[in-house]
Amino acid sequence: DILKLINEKISNSGIKWVFFFLDNPNNFHKRIKYLIKRIEFPHSLRKEILESAKIIDSLPNFENLSPVEKVKILDSGMLEEILEISHHWDSLTKYAKSIRTQYPGIGKSSSIIGDDLVDLGISGEQVGKILAQVRLAELENKIDNSKQAIQLAIELMNE
Repeated sequence: DILKLINEKISNSGIKWVFFFLDNPNNFHKRIKYLIKRIEFPHSLRKEILESAKIIDSLPNFENLSPVEKVKILDSGMLEEILEISHHWDSLTKYAKSIRTQYPGIGKSSSIIGDDLVDLGISGEQVGKILAQVRLAELENKIDNSKQAIQLAIELMNE
C-alpha cells in the first residue's frame, strides 16, 4: 500500500510535504488540513506540515505579525527551505527573500534567555514579549552581544 510506504519510509520535512501536495501557495493551511486527514502521517510530521503551511500563509502579512510570531518564523529555519524549494513560485520566493534580507541575523543563536530577564525582575507575559523584541533586534543585527541584549531588555521593561 503506497500510503503505508509513505508513512514508514519517507522522512522529508513538513515544508517539503506541503510543496509536494499543493501546486500553488494560496491558503496552504486550510487546504493542507483537509489532505492531512486523508493521509495517515505520523503525528510529528503532521504537526510539522501544519506548522509549515501556517508559516507560508503568514509570509505575505509578515510585517503585521507580533514580535513573538515573527521570531517563531525567523528561528524556524523554514525561510531557507522555502527559498530552496519554491523557486518556481515568484510571489512566495519574493516574500521569503525580502524577509531574509530584512533579518540578516537568521541562524545566529540568541544571546539571552528568559532566565536572564527573570533575573532583571521581569515576569509573566512580559518575559516572552521582551525576549521576542530583543530577538528581533538580534536578527536585524541591531545588537551583537548579551550586554547589548540585556540593555535593550531593560529599556523595553521601562517603557
